[in-house]
Amino acid sequence: MSERGDVLELVCDAFGRLPTLSATVRSWTNYERHQQALDAAHRAGDPRVSMLISPKARNESGEYEHTEHLVIAPHQGAYRVEWPKANDSSPGRLDIYDGTNAWMLIGPGEVMARPPANLLRFPSDRLLDPSWLARYTWDPPVKDRCNGRDVLQIRARLNSGPRPPRRTERPEPAEVDVAIDAHLGFLHRMTELVDGLPFHEVELLDVVLNPPIDQRTFQIDESKLRIVSPDEWQRRHGPPPARRAWWALKSRLRHPLRRRSGQPKAT
Repeated sequence: MSERGDVLELVCDAFGRLPTLSATVRSWTNYERHQQALDAAHRAGDPRVSMLISPKARNESGEYEHTEHLVIAPHQGAYRVEWPKANDSSPGRLDIYDGTNAWMLIGPGEVMARPPANLLRFPSDRLLDPSWLARYTWDPPVKDRCNGRDVLQIRARLNSGPRPPRRTERPEPAEVDVAIDAHLGFLHRMTELVDGLPFHEVELLDVVLNPPIDQRTFQIDESKLRIVSPDEWQRRHGPPPARRAWWALKSRLRHPLRRRSGQPKAT
């Protein structure tokens, strides 16, 4: 098998071999460059560009950074994402999926059950299931270390051709730098580029594989949080805000060894 074939098989099957994982997820965005990337995708006719960045979302520096804590048990079909509150007016974020039921934090001390079809996406989904890299052309990999593990640093460029008809505010970048775990295939870091400069980066920090997990991690502590039904939310606030479904990773959680349709096999 060729070197590309080895790495292709590594990333395409990464989610199927992913063990229970705990990590801090750092996300960073440069809004001006992000806007440039969206504009370029729009000019190229990418049908998935559904929104532009609102100036209200930008801070004075033109950049935004935040961290979340992630615990995911793929073979159990469960995850927990916590985002500490930024200020007194923000309750922070808590998303939990136990494999059957999903909840999200909606206010101080309150969570709302959500149907699995409306699962929320978290920023690291493309790190844990990097099979999308099969649609890219890669530079030769360079060996490195990240989070105390061997990684392959690769710059990849999106191939021309039809794209999956999925609408998103962040289409696949034309160019990306990735750090691929050399043994398990998940990404420690993904840096999206426009004109060779980074505009969005997501990375895993303090990665722990197979950590001891208390099953209460994927449950709601009803002594601290009150569960609000969607009907109660609607009576209080109107219809719940529309959020994008987390279809891809939900499918991989349920069927971790299933190859995506149309995904090329390693050669």
